[in-house]
Amino acid sequence: MQIVRERIVSMLRNRGQHARAAQVEYSLPATVDTEVHREPLLGLGLYEEDLLLRFGAAGPSRQ
Repeated sequence: MQIVRERIVSMLRNRGQHARAAQVEYSLPATVDTEVHREPLLGLGLYEEDLLLRFGAAGPSRQ
């Protein structure tokens, strides 16, 4: 699944996880593919299953 990085950053900031949001901005590309970027996501404590629940699986997420 592909997710626009800013959606992940926004989710983390809304949760008060500003340091983690900054890490995501620095270490992931503008469009994050949960399969291709699985290891970096795991390193940031972000799990594909959680992102699927949050953002759905209907193509690239743009919001």
